[in-house]
Amino acid sequence: MRKAVKKVIDANYLQDDMLAQWLSSSNKNFAILTDYAAMEAYKGDTLASIFKSMEILSHYPDQVLVLKNTSTVCGMKMDMKGLRCCLLDDAQTKGFKRYCSNLRKAKNGDITLQEVLLCLGKKANDHMAKTLRDAEIIREAIGQIRFTYSQEERSIFRTRQPLTIAMGKKLLQHVVYVTAMLLNRHPQIQGILTSHNFSNLFIFRYVLCSYLNTLGWISEGGAKGAKPTTIRNDLVDMNYVAFATYFDGLLTKDKKAIMIYKQAKYLLDKVIVQNKM
Repeated sequence: MRKAVKKVIDANYLQDDMLAQWLSSSNKNFAILTDYAAMEAYKGDTLASIFKSMEILSHYPDQVLVLKNTSTVCGMKMDMKGLRCCLLDDAQTKGFKRYCSNLRKAKNGDITLQEVLLCLGKKANDHMAKTLRDAEIIREAIGQIRFTYSQEERSIFRTRQPLTIAMGKKLLQHVVYVTAMLLNRHPQIQGILTSHNFSNLFIFRYVLCSYLNTLGWISEGGAKGAKPTTIRNDLVDMNYVAFATYFDGLLTKDKKAIMIYKQAKYLLDKVIVQNKM
């Protein structure tokens, strides 16, 4: 009997015909919806974007799994048992069919439901604006990380050669350090640093993916000239990639995101697990 295949969906894939083909090809294929995919669907002109973004998924509501929001997941200990299940928002997953029904009513002119959608759209726009402000901090951090690697090491990044053992250790040290710093700042976390499943933590996986993305910027000489919107988009993309590492892959049109997903999965499955992190 064929196992279920569960893949995180990037907002850029929501309106793609390939999504409809994938979902229709088997009822064992499940699209996983994150809070950032929803926010990207709502942002901008909400009443124009949300209907288009959810059109395909609305035809396969029983094949959509909705995850808990990122902030909540960041505060979870993520023990190995039931790792995937604990990420799911059962209420939103069960209610997705009704949500799609309400979208159709709003599209047909239900003013009350339209107002609800507009409110969600404002929240999404506000959050994305905040993320845009964070982009400047990330750009500066990329510059600082760049100079922790020697010119020879930066040449290895640029030419896409395999990392040396020393570079691999440095990468993991940086990821662990940044993860610990973020964990200490997170308001919902108590005693999580003692977890024996450190690499299962979402913050660890997000930092790992973001760091791999940073290495890409380093290979190109840094992110000094990058637009804030480009950095912001990277931050959102790494959220998708980090969530995808818990499941069976990522549905996206972004080749860089797919590459980082593969790199992160390799490190998590082949390197980090062996070091018992």
